[in-house]
Amino acid sequence: MAMMGMQSERRVVLGVMLMALLIIGALNLGSAKAVWWVSTYRGPPTYISSAELGHTNWNKTYGGFRIEVAYSVIQTSDGGYAIAGYTTTYGAGKHDFWLVKTDSTGNLEWSRTYGGSGGDVARSVIQTSDGGYVIAGYTNSYGAGGFDFWLVKTDSAGNIEWSKTYGGPEWDLAKGPVIQTSDGGYVMAGYTRSYGAGEGDFWLVKTDSAGNLEWNKTYGGPREEVAYSVIQTSDGGYVMAGYTESYGAGIHDFWLVKTDSAGNLEWSKAYGGPKVDVAYSVVQTSDGGYLIAGYTNSYGAGGFDFWLVKTDSSGNLEWSRTYGGPKSDEARSVIQTLDGGYAVVGLTQSYGAGMADFWLIKILHPTFPLKVCVTGARGQLLSSAKVDLLWENNTLFKTKNTNIDGYVYFEAPLGNFKIKVEYKGLTQTRTIYINEPKTVYISLDIFLEIFGTPLTTTQTALLVGTSIIAVAAIIYIIIKKLLH
Repeated sequence: MAMMGMQSERRVVLGVMLMALLIIGALNLGSAKAVWWVSTYRGPPTYISSAELGHTNWNKTYGGFRIEVAYSVIQTSDGGYAIAGYTTTYGAGKHDFWLVKTDSTGNLEWSRTYGGSGGDVARSVIQTSDGGYVIAGYTNSYGAGGFDFWLVKTDSAGNIEWSKTYGGPEWDLAKGPVIQTSDGGYVMAGYTRSYGAGEGDFWLVKTDSAGNLEWNKTYGGPREEVAYSVIQTSDGGYVMAGYTESYGAGIHDFWLVKTDSAGNLEWSKAYGGPKVDVAYSVVQTSDGGYLIAGYTNSYGAGGFDFWLVKTDSSGNLEWSRTYGGPKSDEARSVIQTLDGGYAVVGLTQSYGAGMADFWLIKILHPTFPLKVCVTGARGQLLSSAKVDLLWENNTLFKTKNTNIDGYVYFEAPLGNFKIKVEYKGLTQTRTIYINEPKTVYISLDIFLEIFGTPLTTTQTALLVGTSIIAVAAIIYIIIKKLLH
């Protein structure tokens, strides 16, 4: 009987030891991988149109044996085109304003240079209500300082009617487009070092229809602010976009400045991360808000990425989205299209045929990368978990299973969603508002799995506690037998 009792006790001991080994093995296997996740998913862009997908009706070059750079083009009332920039081949100085007029198929009709012995760079051209043109840029051939804003008015044949400079003793550069205002005058924006509070400030200059200065305003802090774009808003005021060093979170941040019709500041907002974010273009959208385009290296996939920021009418962020590859991609202009979407253009070093190519992106409705990471209670990654992305009303948008690394990827539109995760009988739901690329981390209460059955933290604690008690009891029995 004693021998049979000892054999029975040995079986119990072996069983408990086997169970302990299984528990230890499960714990080690479950902790073999650490959890790493980031706040943005850097994925490939969507809704991309490039020259490789389209067809060119015609293309033309204009220039001489040196360097010519175009900054602005418009379609004219006769169906042709007017192009403004600078030339180093023609004219009187190092760089001269250059205005080129073509017919509807790009054939040269005439060209004119404007400038003196120094550097004169045209950044923008518009056709005026009398059929002539106004060109805006900056000059150091004329004016009061190192560089001054320069506004040139011509007739329909490019003959100069008048020109005006605006500035002080330092550098004052008109960077943004010139716009003809509702009262027939003109507005230019850029930056000034002659006036303002800091190293360089946004500078907004308003003239009458003859170019006479009506008022000017500066906006900025102790460091540098540069405006690259200005529009007149539906309420008669103005919005400027560029970058700020004085405000925001990083080295340079997008900066949006709203004024009334007299240039008085109404509000300003900065957008960006810890690095360099520069806005080049702004439009007012059909809903009364604003869309800003530029580039960022605070977010995205590469050195710089296209960055779109959408706000409401008060500048509050509604959504943002990056587009780009491993190298530098910089957006320079954005428009709202007739279908309610957006078109963005700039340069890319990530795609295309050369060192840097034109890049055109068409977006009908913005979508945002969403990465969901599913883990257990100890951070172990759970593969093959079912992840449902549901609309706010619980209608299914899309369902996927996590990969071997515990991740699943979605491309989701703007809005409120629910994320429902199911794994071996356990379920968890999370509500999320998607308005930018995001990563969501969802942890299920699974401490370990034995033979495919998940055990919660509580269940595991009970199992381990019971096992320890059983082992202690058996050790006590063995010791007692040995002592007797």
